[in-house]
Parts: sequence; structure tokens; C-alpha cells
Amino acid sequence: MNKNYIETRLYNDEVSIKFFPDPDHLYFANGKIVTGVTTYIGIKDKSKPLMSWAIDSYYDYLIERFFNGLTLNDIEEGAKAFKKEQEDSQATGTNAHFWCENYIKAQIGIPGFCVLPLPENKAEKTCVLGFLEWVSEHDVKFLSSERMVYSRKYEYIGTLDIEAIVDGKHCICDIKTTNGIYNSVKLQLAAYLKADEEERDVKYEGRWVIRLAKESEEEYYTRMKKKKRWGYPSYKSVEALYLEDGTSTIEEDFQAFLACKKLKEWDDKTDYFKINMKKRK
Repeated sequence: MNKNYIETRLYNDEVSIKFFPDPDHLYFANGKIVTGVTTYIGIKDKSKPLMSWAIDSYYDYLIERFFNGLTLNDIEEGAKAFKKEQEDSQATGTNAHFWCENYIKAQIGIPGFCVLPLPENKAEKTCVLGFLEWVSEHDVKFLSSERMVYSRKYEYIGTLDIEAIVDGKHCICDIKTTNGIYNSVKLQLAAYLKADEEERDVKYEGRWVIRLAKESEEEYYTRMKKKKRWGYPSYKSVEALYLEDGTSTIEEDFQAFLACKKLKEWDDKTDYFKINMKKRK
């Protein structure tokens, strides 16, 4: 296991949290491994958009080479195109998150952090400018960034992106750099919120998800027209949603998260493939 970890103490120093980011991405609470919020939510199927992305990626790769004569190597390399696009997209998101974290911690006044120059990478710069637009439009006053939260009662853990006053309300916020907002973020933020309220005896008024676009307006419309998709939404450099929109409550979303947790634990215990893999070890 990587010996480099981030450590914090919660519950009036009664709980020591250690987080090993790479390559393990593991959390420990007082020496005991604890499963993260996003791992539990992973039981919720989100494969459809990924499958669509993979198919589109393979199609684009092959069609570009079709008129020059496809080769067996093209077909083999085309199968890897989605993985490369996914890795590039994840790198963009990671770097954009890093810029935003530095910006927030500099605004709070945490020693060692400063506002970094705008990224040179076009996609990362688009994300960052969208983030700054959200900050300006909603009178955001930051309180914390990348802070670990842990529920002793329900035994789960995670790292919340942002705690802030947004439009005058005490909120928990999450940054996304995906092409869309999925309702699983309601589960994620409800779990973080409940854990933080349990540990610190604070009270939140709401949750925000901030989706930052990685592509320009021109690139977005070119992609949509290329895919021959009609009825698509207008381009937004930043899509900020206040999750207390009446479709569900924080408590409903939290109960749905606990259901995901219970299903994931059942799945781990009963999945024949996982059981056999443990036996081989």
C-alpha cells in the first residue's frame, strides 16, 4: 500500500481518518477500512451513457479512416479510442478540480495555497472560467474545500468538494465535469451532508451541483450536429443546479443512499465471482 496519505481527525479527535489517494483510494477510520460514498452509489447503474460514448467514439475513429482504407490495425486501435478519450476527460476534470481547490483555499486564507494562473489547456480553462462565472453569479463565500466527512452511525466516508454560503444559504456543493448531471449526485450530497451534520452538529440549508463544460459553444454544437441529435439543450459554460427543487427532499435522497449501501453490501456478500476471487487469494 502507498505510504503517502492524508490524515485528519474528527469527532473531537476521537476518530483518526487516513485517506490513501493513489493508487489505492482507501479510507481508514481508527485503523479500520471504511467504504466511500461513491463506491456505494456505484451500485446504481449508469452504464447507458458510457456505452453510448464508447460506441460513438469507435464509430468516429473508424469513419475518419474509412475512405483511406480500413486496416486490421485501425479496427484494433479503434477499440481503444474510448479508453483514451475517457482518460483524457478524467485528466481534464482532475486538473480543473485542482485549480478550483487552490482558488477556494486561497480565498479562505489557508497557508500554502494561492490562485493559480488560468490553465493553458483549452478544456481545463473552459472549466475554470465556468467555475468563476458560478462564483460571481451566486455571491459564493467559501467555508471549506476537500474536507473529509465520516458517519460513525452508518459507517461510510467521503470527501466533499465545497462548503459555502451560496445566495445567502449554508450549502454543500459538488463540482462535476461530466457532459450531464445525473440524479446520483442527490444521493452523494445527501450522504455527505448527513455525515457532516452528525459529526459537527451543523445545519445545512441546501445542496448545489456545478457542472463545468469542457468544450466551447462551437465545439458543443458541432458535436451535437455530428451525432444528428435533435432536441438537445442549449450550450451552458456552467450548469448550476440547486438540488432542493421539490423533486425530492434531503431525507428522501439520504434514505435512497442507505438503500444503495445496503444493496452494495448484499452484492459483495453474495456475488459468486467476488466470492471465488476471495477464495483464490
